[in-house]
Parts: sequence; C-alpha cells; structure tokens
Amino acid sequence: MDFVDLLTQTAQNSLPRVDPAIEARKVLDTYAEWNAERAPFKPGDLVVARPYTIYSRPLKGQVSVVMEVLSKPIVDERQESGSCQFGLSLDVIVGCYGDHGSFTLFHQSSRYLEPYTGPVEPAEPRQ
Repeated sequence: MDFVDLLTQTAQNSLPRVDPAIEARKVLDTYAEWNAERAPFKPGDLVVARPYTIYSRPLKGQVSVVMEVLSKPIVDERQESGSCQFGLSLDVIVGCYGDHGSFTLFHQSSRYLEPYTGPVEPAEPRQ
C-alpha cells in the first residue's frame, strides 16, 4: 500500500458516516415545511421561485412581481393524477420579463414562491 492509498483510506475511515435515511428525512421535512407555509403575498411584492421547485414559471432565480392574488384559486386538473402538477392550486398571478424582453404574466401557485430578498434598484421616475 503506497502513501496515497494509505492517506485515502485514513480519510475515508475518519469521515463521519451519514445515515441516508436521516438525510432523506431532513429533505422531506424541509419540503413539508415549505408546502405548509405560504407567504401572504400582495400585489407589488417581489418574488422568486423556491429552491428545488420543479414547476417553475417564471424561471428559477428570475425576479417577478405579484400582480394579483386570486380570491378563488384556479385548480389545474389537466394533468394526469400521477403528475406533480395535478390539482395544482394557482392562486397568484406574477409578471416578469420574458426571453424576448416582453412583460409576461403567469398564473402560479404561491407555495412555489418565496419573497425576493436581494438588492432592488429604485425605479426610474416616469416622465
């Protein structure tokens, strides 16, 4: 056994063992927490998609503005029951700039959004 093999073996033996079931439980608990809490958005709030969101329009990391909070959510039943989008409650309308620079509106589920906390440049005054 050469020095590199010995060093590798020592490092592997000294690393703490992580139980995959415990790690999986932490991730599932985080998802359950996100699903349970919906931020009370109002028109004008800046939002982004939550991390690890599959159903995401606007795109992850793209800052959007809440245009409207629907009093009666639209339930998307077009998907098959095995889809993660089946029965999705679309309860907010958000707007963002699309690929071609046009402002686009999307119906979205607030459970997939979180408040944007990054820097915000002041808007230019209208003439």
